[in-house]
Amino acid sequence: MLRSICVSLLLSTLLAVNIAHAHPPETPAYPNLEFEKDKFTWDEFYEENASDRYEQNLNDCIAQDVLARGIGRRCTQIPYNFCPDTAPDDMKNPRGANRMMSCVSHFTHYWEDRLEIVYADLIDHYESVDRDKPTEKQRAPQLIALQTIWHDWRDAKCQFWFDGRDHFRWLSVEYETCRYNLMAVRVLELEHLYRILSY
Repeated sequence: MLRSICVSLLLSTLLAVNIAHAHPPETPAYPNLEFEKDKFTWDEFYEENASDRYEQNLNDCIAQDVLARGIGRRCTQIPYNFCPDTAPDDMKNPRGANRMMSCVSHFTHYWEDRLEIVYADLIDHYESVDRDKPTEKQRAPQLIALQTIWHDWRDAKCQFWFDGRDHFRWLSVEYETCRYNLMAVRVLELEHLYRILSY
Protein backbone atom coordinates (compact mmCIF):
# COMPACT_ATOMS: atom_id res chain seq x y z
CA MET A 1 0.00 0.00 0.00
CA LEU A 2 2.70 2.44 1.07
CA ARG A 3 4.78 1.41 -1.90
CA SER A 4 1.94 2.08 -4.36
CA ILE A 5 1.34 5.50 -2.77
CA CYS A 6 5.03 6.35 -3.13
CA VAL A 7 5.03 5.20 -6.75
CA SER A 8 1.93 7.31 -7.44
CA LEU A 9 3.52 10.36 -5.81
CA LEU A 10 6.72 9.83 -7.78
CA LEU A 11 4.84 9.50 -11.07
CA SER A 12 2.71 12.57 -10.37
CA THR A 13 5.85 14.55 -9.46
CA LEU A 14 7.60 13.49 -12.65
CA LEU A 15 4.52 14.38 -14.66
CA ALA A 16 4.33 17.81 -13.02
CA VAL A 17 8.01 18.44 -13.71
CA ASN A 18 7.60 17.44 -17.36
CA ILE A 19 4.55 19.65 -17.78
CA ALA A 20 6.33 22.58 -16.13
CA HIS A 21 9.32 22.05 -18.39
CA ALA A 22 7.17 21.84 -21.52
CA HIS A 23 5.11 24.90 -20.55
CA PRO A 24 7.25 27.16 -18.35
CA PRO A 25 5.26 29.73 -16.34
CA GLU A 26 5.07 33.14 -17.97
CA THR A 27 6.72 36.03 -16.20
CA PRO A 28 4.96 39.24 -17.14
CA ALA A 29 7.36 41.46 -19.06
CA TYR A 30 4.85 44.25 -19.59
CA PRO A 31 3.33 46.50 -18.42
CA ASN A 32 6.11 47.65 -16.14
CA LEU A 33 6.34 50.35 -13.51
CA GLU A 34 7.30 52.91 -16.17
CA PHE A 35 4.22 52.19 -18.30
CA GLU A 36 2.17 55.23 -17.38
CA LYS A 37 5.09 57.49 -18.28
CA ASP A 38 5.14 55.97 -21.77
CA LYS A 39 1.49 56.60 -22.72
CA PHE A 40 1.18 59.18 -25.50
CA THR A 41 -0.55 62.50 -25.41
CA TRP A 42 -2.47 63.14 -28.63
CA ASP A 43 0.18 65.63 -29.77
CA GLU A 44 2.93 63.05 -29.21
CA PHE A 45 0.91 60.37 -30.97
CA TYR A 46 1.00 62.36 -34.23
CA GLU A 47 4.73 63.08 -34.08
CA GLU A 48 6.82 61.68 -36.94
CA ASN A 49 8.98 59.24 -34.96
CA ALA A 50 6.37 58.22 -32.40
CA SER A 51 6.86 54.53 -33.17
CA ASP A 52 10.33 54.59 -31.56
CA ARG A 53 8.68 54.81 -28.13
CA TYR A 54 6.68 51.60 -28.35
CA GLU A 55 8.71 49.58 -30.85
CA GLN A 56 11.71 49.10 -28.55
CA ASN A 57 9.40 48.10 -25.71
CA LEU A 58 7.60 45.64 -27.99
CA ASN A 59 10.75 44.05 -29.40
CA ASP A 60 12.30 43.69 -25.94
CA CYS A 61 9.14 41.94 -24.73
CA ILE A 62 9.10 39.58 -27.74
CA ALA A 63 12.79 38.74 -27.23
CA GLN A 64 12.12 37.84 -23.58
CA ASP A 65 9.12 35.72 -24.53
CA VAL A 66 11.11 33.88 -27.20
CA LEU A 67 13.71 32.95 -24.57
CA ALA A 68 10.86 31.33 -22.64
CA ARG A 69 9.92 29.42 -25.81
CA GLY A 70 6.99 31.67 -26.68
CA ILE A 71 6.37 33.70 -29.83
CA GLY A 72 5.64 37.03 -28.14
CA ARG A 73 1.85 36.64 -28.03
CA ARG A 74 1.62 38.31 -24.61
CA CYS A 75 3.33 41.40 -26.06
CA THR A 76 0.76 42.23 -28.73
CA GLN A 77 -1.02 44.91 -26.70
CA ILE A 78 2.08 47.02 -26.13
CA PRO A 79 1.58 49.39 -29.10
CA TYR A 80 -2.15 49.64 -28.39
CA ASN A 81 -1.46 50.48 -24.74
CA PHE A 82 0.34 53.61 -25.90
CA CYS A 83 -2.94 55.07 -27.22
CA PRO A 84 -3.54 58.35 -25.42
CA ASP A 85 -6.14 58.47 -22.68
CA THR A 86 -9.58 59.48 -23.88
CA ALA A 87 -11.17 62.09 -21.64
CA PRO A 88 -14.44 60.97 -20.00
CA ASP A 89 -16.34 63.67 -21.87
CA ASP A 90 -14.99 62.35 -25.18
CA MET A 91 -16.42 58.91 -24.41
CA LYS A 92 -19.89 60.43 -24.72
CA ASN A 93 -19.52 61.91 -28.20
CA PRO A 94 -18.24 60.93 -31.64
CA ARG A 95 -14.90 62.70 -31.16
CA GLY A 96 -13.78 60.11 -28.58
CA ALA A 97 -14.71 57.21 -30.87
CA ASN A 98 -12.99 58.86 -33.82
CA ARG A 99 -9.81 59.47 -31.84
CA MET A 100 -9.65 55.89 -30.59
CA MET A 101 -10.41 54.62 -34.09
CA SER A 102 -7.47 56.60 -35.46
CA CYS A 103 -5.18 55.16 -32.77
CA VAL A 104 -6.23 51.53 -33.20
CA SER A 105 -6.09 51.88 -37.00
CA HIS A 106 -2.61 53.36 -36.74
CA PHE A 107 -1.37 50.32 -34.84
CA THR A 108 -3.21 47.93 -37.16
CA HIS A 109 -1.25 49.52 -40.02
CA TYR A 110 1.93 49.10 -37.97
CA TRP A 111 1.32 45.33 -37.81
CA GLU A 112 0.35 45.26 -41.50
CA ASP A 113 3.70 46.85 -42.41
CA ARG A 114 5.49 44.34 -40.21
CA LEU A 115 3.53 41.51 -41.83
CA GLU A 116 4.56 42.63 -45.32
CA ILE A 117 8.23 42.55 -44.31
CA VAL A 118 8.22 39.06 -42.75
CA TYR A 119 5.97 37.67 -45.49
CA ALA A 120 8.37 38.93 -48.18
CA ASP A 121 11.32 37.45 -46.26
CA LEU A 122 9.59 34.07 -46.06
CA ILE A 123 8.66 34.07 -49.75
CA ASP A 124 12.29 34.90 -50.66
CA HIS A 125 13.52 32.07 -48.43
CA TYR A 126 11.09 29.50 -49.81
CA GLU A 127 11.71 30.51 -53.43
CA SER A 128 15.43 30.02 -52.88
CA VAL A 129 14.92 26.43 -51.61
CA ASP A 130 12.05 25.57 -53.98
CA ARG A 131 14.17 25.53 -57.13
CA ASP A 132 15.02 21.83 -56.97
CA LYS A 133 11.62 20.66 -55.72
CA PRO A 134 8.71 19.36 -57.78
CA THR A 135 5.83 21.84 -58.11
CA GLU A 136 3.60 20.08 -55.59
CA LYS A 137 6.33 20.27 -52.93
CA GLN A 138 7.20 23.94 -53.35
CA ARG A 139 6.60 25.99 -50.20
CA ALA A 140 6.27 29.51 -51.63
CA PRO A 141 2.98 28.80 -53.45
CA GLN A 142 1.69 27.05 -50.32
CA LEU A 143 2.45 30.10 -48.19
CA ILE A 144 0.79 32.42 -50.72
CA ALA A 145 -2.37 30.28 -50.67
CA LEU A 146 -2.29 30.02 -46.88
CA GLN A 147 -1.90 33.76 -46.45
CA THR A 148 -4.85 34.44 -48.75
CA ILE A 149 -7.00 32.07 -46.69
CA TRP A 150 -5.82 33.67 -43.44
CA HIS A 151 -6.62 37.18 -44.73
CA ASP A 152 -10.16 36.16 -45.72
CA TRP A 153 -10.63 34.32 -42.41
CA ARG A 154 -9.54 37.36 -40.39
CA ASP A 155 -11.97 39.68 -42.13
CA ALA A 156 -14.80 37.13 -42.00
CA LYS A 157 -14.25 36.46 -38.29
CA CYS A 158 -14.28 40.12 -37.30
CA GLN A 159 -17.25 40.82 -39.56
CA PHE A 160 -19.15 37.90 -38.04
CA TRP A 161 -18.63 39.07 -34.47
CA PHE A 162 -19.88 42.58 -35.18
CA ASP A 163 -22.54 41.97 -37.83
CA GLY A 164 -26.03 41.81 -36.48
CA ARG A 165 -25.26 43.98 -33.48
CA ASP A 166 -27.04 47.28 -33.01
CA HIS A 167 -24.86 50.05 -34.34
CA PHE A 168 -23.30 52.43 -31.88
CA ARG A 169 -20.39 54.77 -32.28
CA TRP A 170 -17.84 52.45 -30.61
CA LEU A 171 -18.67 49.47 -32.85
CA SER A 172 -16.12 50.51 -35.47
CA VAL A 173 -13.44 50.69 -32.76
CA GLU A 174 -14.24 47.17 -31.57
CA TYR A 175 -14.16 45.85 -35.15
CA GLU A 176 -10.77 47.46 -35.78
CA THR A 177 -9.48 46.09 -32.47
CA CYS A 178 -10.48 42.60 -33.61
CA ARG A 179 -8.46 43.06 -36.81
CA TYR A 180 -5.56 44.47 -34.81
CA ASN A 181 -5.39 41.48 -32.46
CA LEU A 182 -5.55 38.86 -35.22
CA MET A 183 -3.01 40.75 -37.32
CA ALA A 184 -0.54 41.01 -34.44
CA VAL A 185 -0.70 37.29 -33.66
CA ARG A 186 -0.26 36.40 -37.35
CA VAL A 187 2.84 38.57 -37.57
CA LEU A 188 4.34 36.88 -34.53
CA GLU A 189 3.60 33.41 -35.96
CA LEU A 190 5.36 34.22 -39.24
CA GLU A 191 8.28 35.94 -37.50
CA HIS A 192 8.67 32.85 -35.33
CA LEU A 193 8.67 30.64 -38.42
CA TYR A 194 11.27 32.85 -40.08
CA ARG A 195 13.51 32.69 -36.98
CA ILE A 196 13.36 28.88 -37.10
CA LEU A 197 14.21 28.82 -40.81
CA SER A 198 17.08 31.27 -40.27
CA TYR A 199 18.91 29.11 -37.69
